[in-house]
Parts: sequence; C-alpha cells; structure tokens
Amino acid sequence: MYKRQELGPLGRQELETLADLTLGSVPSDNMVTLLLQRSGGNPFFAEQMLLYLREEGEIDNVDRYGQTSSLLPFNVRTLLTARLDRLPSAVKDAVQGAAVLGQEFDEQVLTFMFQNDVLLAKHVREAEGAAIWVPVGQGRFRFRSGLLREAAYDMLPQARRRRLHRLAAEALEIMHAVDLAQSYNRLAYHYGRAEDEAKERHYAILAGDQAEAQFAHVQAVDLYSRALALTERGDRYAQYDLLCRRERVYDLLGEREAQLQDLELLAELAEDLADDYRRAEVALRQGRYAEVTRT
Repeated sequence: MYKRQELGPLGRQELETLADLTLGSVPSDNMVTLLLQRSGGNPFFAEQMLLYLREEGEIDNVDRYGQTSSLLPFNVRTLLTARLDRLPSAVKDAVQGAAVLGQEFDEQVLTFMFQNDVLLAKHVREAEGAAIWVPVGQGRFRFRSGLLREAAYDMLPQARRRRLHRLAAEALEIMHAVDLAQSYNRLAYHYGRAEDEAKERHYAILAGDQAEAQFAHVQAVDLYSRALALTERGDRYAQYDLLCRRERVYDLLGEREAQLQDLELLAELAEDLADDYRRAEVALRQGRYAEVTRT
C-alpha cells in the first residue's frame, strides 16, 4: 500500500499514485476527483474508499461517470463497517476476535480463542489480504487503523463481546501459566470486559503490586482503586489491605490530600474492626504523614 513520509493531506497527484498502487491501474480523472472530494486527502480514508469500490465492483462506474452519491457510504465509519460486513462470516468472526485483543494481537492467542476453527490461520491471511491488518513480527499483526479495529469491536453484540473477552483471558492464563506476571494487566482488562468482577479484582491487585514495584505509581493507584471499587462493602479486612497499598503509593507520589483521605478511612476501619494492631499501624502512618507535611 501507499506510504507517505510527510504529514498532511494528499494532493491530486499523490491520490492518483495511491489509486494506481491500490488498484493496479492508472485511475481516471473522475476517480481522483472523487477521492479528493470525499477523503479530503486523508490517505487512510482514500485507501479504504478505493478498497470498498473495488470490492463492490464499482470502479468502472466511477471511471466512466464519476458517480458519487450512491456508491460510497456517507462517512468513513459506515464505510469501514460495510467493508467488514462483506468479509466471509468466518473471517469476520476472526477479525472481531482480534479486535477484542487490541490494536495489535498475537495469532497464537487468537488460535486459543478459536480452538474449534481449524482454518483460523487461513482466515487471518484472508483478512491480511483484505487490508484489515498487517504483519508486524513473527505471528503478530496490527490493525491498519484504530478506526478499523474500533469498527470491528463495536459491531459485536454485548453477549458475544463478553464471551470473547473471557476466551481471551483464559487463553492468556493457559499460554503464560509459567510466567503469568507478564499478563496481569491484560487479564484484569479482559476479565473486566467479561464482567467477571472476582477475577478482575484478583488481577487488578496483582497488576497494582507489579506497577508499584516498577515505580509506575500512577498506574498502581488506578489499579488499587479499581480493586477497591470491586471489593464487597462488608469485607473490611480486604478494604483495609487495599487502602494500605494505595496510601503508601500516594505517599510516594506526594499526593498529600488523597493520602490524608485514605489515612482517615484506614483509621475508621481499624476502629470498626476493633483491631489494636491495625490501630497502631495507622498511628505510625499518621506519624509519618505528619512528619513529611510539617511546615
């Protein structure tokens, strides 16, 4: 496909080159005019229009008559959806499964998700041939555009979307069982989208601990906060444990107001639990807070 080094919209001559490379023949003036009018020179949009017209068998009509109103969907999102809908059913299923995995995906994970489809590798290559994605490494592919991936994802019914996210999570658990730590974040994400709160919480805590150890403190706060939101209201011990983690990270970040709020919550929980050990622990944390905030 056409590659352009500098940023900005394509001009008429560049669109002509793009059409030549995409279609394998020199486009008519009508075709170039259509591309210029409808894409505004955006190379991705122009390429998708060319692919759509080729798949519809409408290239000759544009070349001869320059028709525009009935040949192309009104906007690029509709156009992308139309292209995806035209794929063979099994290829479309594979594309939607890959969209669940993200902008870039591992074919091996997709294979675990579709274990009953012995032709999955063939479907992946068919999607590549249809310019849905490009290879970026051994067994890895990337959608040609974030918009294309989003269009495929948004086409999924909610129930199937949840099912695919669960399959993705289970595939990761199997594939990376020896070293699951590399997948904590993705597992929390997929189980969250699968609406499995218990597993999402489990992996959010592990991912939070991992982020904290790697000094990714903002990410750690987000993960601990998500795990806390998923903790049952009556489970005060679990709440206390997570608040201790988050308060510690707020301290490292110097987020004093947020840290103080967590200290107050910890003190309330220690009292509710009537736990002298936790009362003492909170007192020590409050003492450290007072020390670093002393003016």
